[in-house]
Amino acid sequence: MTRLRAQCPCIIFDSSREALVAGLKASPWLVKPNRRELEIWAGKPLPKLEDVGGSRSRPA
Repeated sequence: MTRLRAQCPCIIFDSSREALVAGLKASPWLVKPNRRELEIWAGKPLPKLEDVGGSRSRPA
């Protein structure tokens, strides 16, 4: 993804599990996770829309 950015700076990334975590390290322009993928990444359930919005930064 890092090499591709030189040709196309607006990379949209859609993945899950380990690939999602690895891909986020390359700082894509847009990430399109579903709620379950966000829950795995955040390490907690996200039952309400407000919870999803509050998960923009990963917990320590």
